[in-house]
Amino acid sequence: MWTSRSSAWPRRRPRSQRSRRRPRPRAKAKAPRARLAARAATRRPATAARARARAEPVPSPRTRLVLGLGNPGSEYDGTRHNVGWAVLDRLADGLGAAFAQRGRAQVARAQLPGPREQPVTVLLAKPTTFMNRSGRAARDLLADLDGPVDLLVICDDFHLPLGRLRARSKGSAGGQNGLADVIAMTDRDVPRLRVGIGDPGRVPAEEYVLRPFKRGEQKQVEELLVQAAEALSEWLVHGDMARLQQAVNPS
Repeated sequence: MWTSRSSAWPRRRPRSQRSRRRPRPRAKAKAPRARLAARAATRRPATAARARARAEPVPSPRTRLVLGLGNPGSEYDGTRHNVGWAVLDRLADGLGAAFAQRGRAQVARAQLPGPREQPVTVLLAKPTTFMNRSGRAARDLLADLDGPVDLLVICDDFHLPLGRLRARSKGSAGGQNGLADVIAMTDRDVPRLRVGIGDPGRVPAEEYVLRPFKRGEQKQVEELLVQAAEALSEWLVHGDMARLQQAVNPS
């Protein structure tokens, strides 16, 4: 026998007597935030590194061009005027580089690690235009190169005692015709390393510079070439003329 719904079914409790749902534990609500914080923490070093990279732009790869002045031809080998070529030969041997004709110069190429791990391209160049026209070769080489180029000229100087070196970042040619042509043709301040070949005395300068070194001078010349090559090897890496001057100039 069926009973009426009002008497058989349980009546709904008043709202005040109903069981309320318990709120989720706060720890669970914080879990996503904790995960986000952890992710952010792992990203901070990379973000900081990128910020430093933006603040400190990476320098462009540089080229260091060393121009050794002299005259082409076997008859000029070992002469005082060709001491710039002799220094380049020592540098090329140390770098494992070989010379090949490139336009108006013989050029040896090498790659070195520079400051901040940036590669430095090294070009050692012997103009084959003869001493007094060295600027033509320098101008052509600079025109062919892209990016920043640090130029340094090596030349003989009979105003300096044999075995003496002197580095300067700019100045006049001081009577050195090859250097004067480089300055005129490139229209720029030309850092230079002067190599002392001794006083000509009563011998005309134009004749003296084309003479070979004497047998008794060979030991001094050898020491001079070693010193010049070592100092220039350092300059090829850092490109700092002030440091080169400090290394070779008399105090």
